[in-house]
Amino acid sequence: MPEQLLPLRLFAILLVLVFCIEGMMMFALDHLLPKDTPVWIGATIDAATLTVFTFLATWRLFMRPLTFVRSSEAARARAVTDSAMDGIITIDEHGIIESVNPAAEHLFAYQARELIGQNVKILMPEPHREAHGGYIARYIRTGEGRVIGPPRELPALRRDGGEFPVEINVAEFRLGGRRHFTAIIRDITERKKQEQKIARLSR
Repeated sequence: MPEQLLPLRLFAILLVLVFCIEGMMMFALDHLLPKDTPVWIGATIDAATLTVFTFLATWRLFMRPLTFVRSSEAARARAVTDSAMDGIITIDEHGIIESVNPAAEHLFAYQARELIGQNVKILMPEPHREAHGGYIARYIRTGEGRVIGPPRELPALRRDGGEFPVEINVAEFRLGGRRHFTAIIRDITERKKQEQKIARLSR
């Protein structure tokens, strides 16, 4: 069956099950309850039983598979991020670091737990450090960003205070109605050395 028809099939199964349960409940109540039982008691028992069954069936047919799919997708995304050769850092709209992959840990000589919750400007030398908050604010306000979009070359700052050149590509995504940003960071120290060497030889 085509994947797009699977939810319809599950919904049809749920409707059939609810219909069957309702029929069995009506039959059972008709034979088990005394004849003089008030109608509202039978209706209450019927509604409560049907509600509980519908909840359990909905969880089993829809919510549980969705939860599994979401956790599987998150695990796959995490595996891709963790195995990437480039550093990958995600931040929120205030510049607070939310995740750091192993390559970024190696790049900046920090452990992820030391960076998560910190402002990303901790990884920038001056004058970029103080200007970074303004970059984000201007982008959110106007949609114009100096860093968002095409790759840019910028200086970065390791834990020991050493500066090194990086190529950074920043993209925006939304989650839960909030803006988040992913930065893919590549150390271009060797490339810069080669460029300087070629420049010297060409003089």
